[in-house]
Amino acid sequence: PYADGVEGNKICVLTSLLRDFFDTEKFFIDKNRIQAITDIRDSFKNQLPKIHEIAMAHHPLSKRPKVILALLDQIEELDITPYLPILKELTRLSGRSLAVALKAKQMILKSEVPSLSERSRTLVLSLRRLCQEREATIMNETILHAFETLDILLPLLSHPAPCLRVISAEIYIRGAYQTYELSDFRVDSAM
Repeated sequence: PYADGVEGNKICVLTSLLRDFFDTEKFFIDKNRIQAITDIRDSFKNQLPKIHEIAMAHHPLSKRPKVILALLDQIEELDITPYLPILKELTRLSGRSLAVALKAKQMILKSEVPSLSERSRTLVLSLRRLCQEREATIMNETILHAFETLDILLPLLSHPAPCLRVISAEIYIRGAYQTYELSDFRVDSAM
């Protein structure tokens, strides 16, 4: 467990805690409690302590889902990349563990969405290319995504570079008025 140092051990311990929770709760996915316990009895015929352990861990008074949610809150502040495989498995849970499944889905989605700074950097690069060469395909693509990038586009209206201000304004206006036909677009010298 210490092959990757303290950080590697932390990942190993947290992943094993999440794995233990999933291994207990997986028997209850899309089943009622009685049906699940019957299936567990069939799976572990001669292991009464194991059946008892799983049943008690899933007991309605068990606080395990709350503990796992608190653990996921802590993991969310870290780089979740090493936890993605177990998070994907946790998303399959249902019933009492639905809150855990939803939290895991939320964490996965959040990790897949690019950050605000990354989105801003990409948009600024596209706008700089448009400043240098007015290529219609880049302009049209940027206009199509104008409302997806509105949170980044609006601050660029006051960017120090005049070219970026003009292009940002044009994309915003063309995006806002896509349903209309713009016959002319002039820039006031005040910009």
